[in-house]
Amino acid sequence: MKGLLFREFWLGRKYYSLSLIMFLLTAVISILVRLSMLYGNLAHVSEDTLFRIDRNASEIMTFLPCIVIFISFCVDGGVIFSDYSTSWFKYCSTTPLIEKKIIKIKFLSKGISMLTAFVLSLVYIAVICGVSGNAFTFDTFKSLIFLLTLGIAVSVLYLTLSVKFKDKNTVTIILFGIFTVLCIPVTAYTVRLNTMNIGTSASVTDDESSDYIREMAIQKLGEIRDIVFPMSPIIILAAVAVGYVLSVRFLKRREN
Repeated sequence: MKGLLFREFWLGRKYYSLSLIMFLLTAVISILVRLSMLYGNLAHVSEDTLFRIDRNASEIMTFLPCIVIFISFCVDGGVIFSDYSTSWFKYCSTTPLIEKKIIKIKFLSKGISMLTAFVLSLVYIAVICGVSGNAFTFDTFKSLIFLLTLGIAVSVLYLTLSVKFKDKNTVTIILFGIFTVLCIPVTAYTVRLNTMNIGTSASVTDDESSDYIREMAIQKLGEIRDIVFPMSPIIILAAVAVGYVLSVRFLKRREN
């Protein structure tokens, strides 16, 4: 079992290495920007400009590297598709390996990837909070748990669809379609906020309108996060259980 698990990461080593490099680059840039705001060139701009930069870039600098690593680790760099193209699953059918064990290895590798992303994000946020002098709040921890829950759910969906359709393009189109559908209510909500804000006063500036939309969006995301946080274990267990059962069933059909 250890050998099969090692195989998953070895075949995806280039993809995971690139994902780590992207994470480190965004993390270093975010930390350098924060240091510049405290001690570098950005520290010499006017207080109003510095306040706007801090307000608009604070969430981005805090969570962008975390989002990058979670999104990157949701996929495996095409390992499962290479398993199909090289007839790895057919070869496994000639060995004592059963479908449940094969899928278990796939899910276990996903779990390790997501936990790795969570630990890296935790360390990074602790560093960025220390550099900026901000406290590591419980809300920040809840945001990380929210990302972990979302990452595991997307990973399970990606893996299940990959076993079902065994084609990277098809899976990408389906995931993009789901993402587009989810963006519709978000876009509608943003337009509604903008319309409401403009309707309250004829003298509202673009900056004030953007600030209002940003604050309301953050507030809404915080409400969603607070709803998901206590249910995270249930969501994760349900997603893994359903995805595991479906993946085993799809793999059996493929082999038959």
